[in-house]
Amino acid sequence: MVKVMEKTLTNNLKLLKLFFKVLSQAGYGSINVIFQGKTIFKKKSIKNGPNAEIIIKDLECIKNFFLKGDTGWAESYINGLWHTRDLSKFLEWGAKNFYDFSKFVRGKWYIILFYRIKHLLNSNTKTRSPKNISFHYDLGNEFYSKWLDRSMTYSSALFKNKKQNLYDAQMHKYENLCKLCSISEKDKVLEIGCGWGGLSIYLAKSRDIDVTAITISKKQYESVKKKVSNENLNEKIKVELADYRDVRGKFDKILSIEMFEAVGEKYWPTYFDVLRKNLKTNGKVGLQTITIEDKYFQSYRKFPDFIQTYIFPGGMLPSINQLDKFASLSGLKIYKKKLFGKHYAKTLSEWKSSFNNSWDEIMKSGFDINFKRLWTYYLSYCEGGFRSGNINVGQFLIGRE
Repeated sequence: MVKVMEKTLTNNLKLLKLFFKVLSQAGYGSINVIFQGKTIFKKKSIKNGPNAEIIIKDLECIKNFFLKGDTGWAESYINGLWHTRDLSKFLEWGAKNFYDFSKFVRGKWYIILFYRIKHLLNSNTKTRSPKNISFHYDLGNEFYSKWLDRSMTYSSALFKNKKQNLYDAQMHKYENLCKLCSISEKDKVLEIGCGWGGLSIYLAKSRDIDVTAITISKKQYESVKKKVSNENLNEKIKVELADYRDVRGKFDKILSIEMFEAVGEKYWPTYFDVLRKNLKTNGKVGLQTITIEDKYFQSYRKFPDFIQTYIFPGGMLPSINQLDKFASLSGLKIYKKKLFGKHYAKTLSEWKSSFNNSWDEIMKSGFDINFKRLWTYYLSYCEGGFRSGNINVGQFLIGRE
């Protein structure tokens, strides 16, 4: 028994030393590691960055890190093996130092292979897409209504100033996209991935136009149909439960807000072909999408991350160069872009605060503490990514070349 304990202690010390070696690679900010009430490691880097902290509750979290990389580290948080007083700041620190950690955050080769195969099996075919979407969006309209703003907009807001509330910032985002595309009276508009109807309802109310809104989420479809009817907008908005690949028509404007991330790299050519085929000769596309820094794209596409594993199976972020490339291959061109990643960080911060404040109500729907930790990690992970600059969000004006 004593020998077993000694061996366990020796192995734990080796793991800790290796873990500290990884943390020592950080080039930005500072990190403190606390275990059993004592600081067991600290590092302050030369370059400015976030000041982060890890409080280890169980050394199993370090084993998970070396076995499964950043996904294992996320799982350890969800299971309560470590925590921190500011999760967003810690994840921003991790994202800021991602390049320095890249040799270590992937995990064992066989785990990488497992996640890669799983990701490929989640490819967004017409059959698979509704299943992938339902994994996230069909948690229930009531769940999302507890913490989103009253327009039920689940995408980045665009704030006029620091004091603007989230709802008004979402409306400002919609208006900015409309102006980017020069949407005018009598335009025939298609919205691909309409969510809970925020943009389509805004368009119908603010302009004399007809909108076709499509989604593959049954829960969202039912919700939007009801909203449109309640707002007496049935003659202005046509809501369809349909895949973008099945669209047949000619539109003056095609709008899509943060749906492209769910398309999957394999279907990017198809997506842009659909845009071109359904766009009138002088038509314009307004695309809002999250992007990843070009320098990280090739690594990112090979190694499915926490988001692709737990939140959006089958998804893939493009880089701006990839957007340019695939748009061009379909005879389209990006004419303008507006990037506003810091606004997404603020949006996520407000969502997280609302989610936590509403937890007692959310919990009544049957969600447990692990679900809460999963969503807290997800929202913080994204917030940290936008604050670090590794990911961004933008509105892109696209037309024929």
